[in-house]
Amino acid sequence: MSANIVTIMVVTILWLITIINGSYLPDDTRPNSQQEVIFNDDEESFLAKPPYLHSINQYFKQSTQDNEFEIEDNEDEEDELDDIISIEDINNISLKKPYTWQKVLDDIRNLNIQHGDKKSYKLFYLQRHGEGWHNYAMSKSYYNSSEWGCYWQLQSGDDVIEWEDALLTPLGIKQINNLRDQFDREELPFPNQFYVSPLRRTVKTWELMWKDKTDQKAIVKEFARESYGIGTESKRHDRKYLEDNFDFLTFENGFNDEDVLWTDKVHESKQHRNWRAQTLLIDIFQQLKQEEVDVISIVSHSGLISSILKVIGHKKWKLPTGSMIPVVIGIDWDKFGKVYKLSKPWKTMEDYCPIKN
Repeated sequence: MSANIVTIMVVTILWLITIINGSYLPDDTRPNSQQEVIFNDDEESFLAKPPYLHSINQYFKQSTQDNEFEIEDNEDEEDELDDIISIEDINNISLKKPYTWQKVLDDIRNLNIQHGDKKSYKLFYLQRHGEGWHNYAMSKSYYNSSEWGCYWQLQSGDDVIEWEDALLTPLGIKQINNLRDQFDREELPFPNQFYVSPLRRTVKTWELMWKDKTDQKAIVKEFARESYGIGTESKRHDRKYLEDNFDFLTFENGFNDEDVLWTDKVHESKQHRNWRAQTLLIDIFQQLKQEEVDVISIVSHSGLISSILKVIGHKKWKLPTGSMIPVVIGIDWDKFGKVYKLSKPWKTMEDYCPIKN
């Protein structure tokens, strides 16, 4: 294992100590099955394995197994969903008949009453940011995959556009405005908790989608970010920049001033991203254990959302930029879930741009 990866994992562990109501006690430099997680508020301990996460798939068309837009999952596949399939006209907010939104909420509340402290269920809106300038730059009509992978992803931009911690394109802004109108038109249940990735494209997406609809602030979660490393589009601004430019944000405990996760040497593996998505969900459920919160919004990225769907057992689903998928997620505190041993290597520049003899 390279020194860069070890350093990132050590920083990740130290960061987790501050955000969860308890502590990780590692006996190695990376998260593994020998760690102990202790939640101090109710003296529950989870030894060796995390609690079990799962989705309830009966309510939404995209959650069932008979939809033509399902994508086969490959644990080793590292390509972003943009490179797998392009569908711009999917309605991801699709209730199955005869369900109504009120019925979904009633079922969630009844399940929470029935299971008490043993299990918890919530409706999540998993929203992808609108098109960013990096999405535009990575399109084959602008830079091809070889040009992007070998050179341009390392740059902050070119003479025309900037994609380091990218902002939204005009199309991306239009996509979010359309989604906001759809949300209003279909009268979806309104979230009572908001989370957002620290990258600018997700923060601007949250602003366009939610700022005028609520007095609540969005909580910035480090682990809600996209796969990070090498490419400058995955590098975030510092906390002061976010505070100075977006007054509707608040920050989770332990949020670092600087971006301590990003490096120009390696790119996060899908396996690590899956572990990060699992950790993010457990943290959210834990933080809300004593709160009456049924509907949660997370504004994030295609890769992280695909990992969330993976760790809850939902089928893989394409999310174009500027779209959203509702999912009912449950957690069973007494049942062990999957352990991610984090054994797979992270990408290096040679993976993106092989050296030819």
